[in-house]
Amino acid sequence: MARYTNGASEVIFCDASGSRGERKKWGRIFDGATKVLYFVDAGSYDQCLTEEHNANRLADELTLFDGVCSAEKLNHVEIVLFIHKMDKLERIDSAEIGNWGTFSGESQSVDDVKDYLSNTFSAIAQKSNRSVSVTFTSLSRPEEFGKTILSYASSFANMLICLESLN
Repeated sequence: MARYTNGASEVIFCDASGSRGERKKWGRIFDGATKVLYFVDAGSYDQCLTEEHNANRLADELTLFDGVCSAEKLNHVEIVLFIHKMDKLERIDSAEIGNWGTFSGESQSVDDVKDYLSNTFSAIAQKSNRSVSVTFTSLSRPEEFGKTILSYASSFANMLICLESLN
């Protein structure tokens, strides 16, 4: 976890790195947050957790996102969902997402996969009477990624960024 302060603004980076044990620390830093930037790896549907090889990363990310959306400490906080690493998804020749969960689109269509991920996470937020902004990002253009993050960082005083999939 890293904390950056600039005058009245404070940005806290919280990196779960797929480690469930690190997530317990999040509760202590939620107080005072005005916005959560939550990152999900677009290609995590065919990956396993490091500490539990039979647990799917996307399923875990959906469960974790549900917990963030339903957390009482975050009722007042705006949540921005970043579906990240789109560049990885765009390079996939034979996407196996067609075999994952409730996906019913064309597995070779990046747009269908984007819609599925956006709709699935948005439905979780709606279940907790939350709305969520969804942004698609990649690291193929680091300057563009940085500008996107900074555009959110400049609009509020305190921010918690969950970097589940920035690694």
